[in-house]
Amino acid sequence: MLYFGYGSNLCERDWRSWCERNGESGSGLIFKRCAWLPEYELSFTYSSGSRGGGVLDVVERFGQAVPGALFEIDKAARRALDKKEGAPNVYEPLEVTALDDEGNAHAAFTYRVREDRRSPHVSPAPGYSEIVAEGCELLGVKKSM
Repeated sequence: MLYFGYGSNLCERDWRSWCERNGESGSGLIFKRCAWLPEYELSFTYSSGSRGGGVLDVVERFGQAVPGALFEIDKAARRALDKKEGAPNVYEPLEVTALDDEGNAHAAFTYRVREDRRSPHVSPAPGYSEIVAEGCELLGVKKSM
């Protein structure tokens, strides 16, 4: 199963830290390639209590594309991701088509904040942008097409 990750889920250090704190192994999340989620944009629509401020969401937006990565995941990683994202109560899974850097389409899923949990804008949590930037840099995720 392919998962399209964005935001803090691009940062292996952050993922492993969360897994350790929550009794999950985290080994079933395997980076495959950088990718884009077309017709969406990143937005800070949710205030995370555990992070102490805004975290990223994907919002439909014609003509835009979200940078991220495709990961192969197993059932244990899917359960851990659901737990981390508070699915289905906060974030909900969403079937998507992601495009890799060569333009190949890949069926995957991602998470988006439920409509009833979104705010117009929430200031980013302290240190959150640095976590996202670290993940992007280590995986080679580009910020624009």
